[in-house]
Amino acid sequence: FLPSRKLMEGKINSIPRFDYALLIRADIYPEYLIKIIRSKTEMFVAYQWDGLSKYPVIMNYIPYFDRFCIFDKDDIDCNCNYIPITNFYIKEGVPNNNGFKKTKILFFGGYYKSRREDLKRIKNYLNECQVDCDILLYSKMSIPSDIIALGIQRLDEPIQYADYLELASGYDVFVDITVEGHNGLSFRAFEALGMSKKLITTNSSIKEYDFYVEDNIFVVHSNNMDRLSSFLEKPYIPVADNIRKKYSISSWVNNILNVDTSKQ
Repeated sequence: FLPSRKLMEGKINSIPRFDYALLIRADIYPEYLIKIIRSKTEMFVAYQWDGLSKYPVIMNYIPYFDRFCIFDKDDIDCNCNYIPITNFYIKEGVPNNNGFKKTKILFFGGYYKSRREDLKRIKNYLNECQVDCDILLYSKMSIPSDIIALGIQRLDEPIQYADYLELASGYDVFVDITVEGHNGLSFRAFEALGMSKKLITTNSSIKEYDFYVEDNIFVVHSNNMDRLSSFLEKPYIPVADNIRKKYSISSWVNNILNVDTSKQ
């Protein structure tokens, strides 16, 4: 949902000039609005946190920006001038170093057909192990009955991100299941890092990152589910502060806007 054109233009035109302007998912904004911001901005930056092929209309907007940033490094193949950048975390937390004898696991995300089999496999295994796992799927459409039968809850309305973070803080482990066509790391990976939670993920590229710790992050493969229970019993290993801070929202803003922090 976007405010009316009159309201948006009024707010933007109330400020004579911008040093920086950052649009996340610029493809959801009308082109006239992007043109107005471009005319008033020194450094105009876009961040596309979905793959370029998923919302191809963004390709029409790229020439307006001084910096066009992407979360999926594979999209660099489209244009070497695209700037790869990860997602980030906002909320921080304290790790549970006592092991997880009574584990609470959360997956929260949209329902996509490409996630179906991984959802079933992970949820089936955790049900067999009698591990508490809440899977909350947002979908405006109905979800297949075999998914619902596993004890998975469908949400027909999205929730505010701040409310999600408050909900997630009460869990020990997050589940991350990639969407077909995405190779960059989702927000779940960075939320887990920031809140010092364990992570179960189907994205094997996470092993390439400096915050990857085998005791903290379980990468699901076709034949390794029998090792998940032992992973859950191990305590969380704290990640070095300098590595964690690199993925915080404050570091991310400086990075995406290309701010020279040495002068601050």
